[in-house]
Amino acid sequence: LQSGEESSDWLHYETTPTQSKQQFRFALVLDFEATCFEAGGIKLKAPQEIIEFPVVIIDLLTPQGEAVAEFHRYVRPTEIPRLSQFCTELTGITQDMVDGQATIDIVLREFVAWVEAQPFLVKGNGVDSTSNFVLCTCGDWDLKTMFPTEIKRKGLTELVPAWLRGGWCNVKAHFEAVTGTRAKGMPGMLNFLRLPLVGRHHSGIDDTRNIARILQRLVCEWGDPVLITKTPHPAAWAE
Repeated sequence: LQSGEESSDWLHYETTPTQSKQQFRFALVLDFEATCFEAGGIKLKAPQEIIEFPVVIIDLLTPQGEAVAEFHRYVRPTEIPRLSQFCTELTGITQDMVDGQATIDIVLREFVAWVEAQPFLVKGNGVDSTSNFVLCTCGDWDLKTMFPTEIKRKGLTELVPAWLRGGWCNVKAHFEAVTGTRAKGMPGMLNFLRLPLVGRHHSGIDDTRNIARILQRLVCEWGDPVLITKTPHPAAWAE
């Protein structure tokens, strides 16, 4: 579903006894793809830039953990504009898919505006610490390392609202706490839950949808509350 196309039907339902334990109503699942470089089987150290910015919102209290909205943008890198062959082979993102796209500053503004325009995400006077959603990732890299590193390097910190600087739920940590089984990456969690991998692994939007499906299954079958598992280091956003 795209923003503006949501049906209000999912706002009226009866939760299961397990779902009623949820502390957040909505989960914003994200999985960035970034530039990457390799030579001779060795990953090269170079500034990474986000080139795919996908987010899926799921309602943790609907019977099936309904997906209610999506945000998806490809992002044009500016520091190293040419994608490596390794990056394209890994992510499926080709040069023509990022050429002509908006840069990260514009996409970030669009994403923040999109979130803050969702009426069902807002409590009180706006999107703040009292809001009823939690950011979710598969691992901590996206919000612990990739996002703040690029944003700070490019001098864009002022574009990041408080709710995007806080904690998040690492779905792998949630999976391990709920199932008692080690999370062997997204494919391993899908396999454990007997869910097929839909789309292409390392496609940002496909991975985000698959991570959302993992979370949906965990919530609907186990019902343990989706909690913040990681908060950024105090220096993460320091100027």
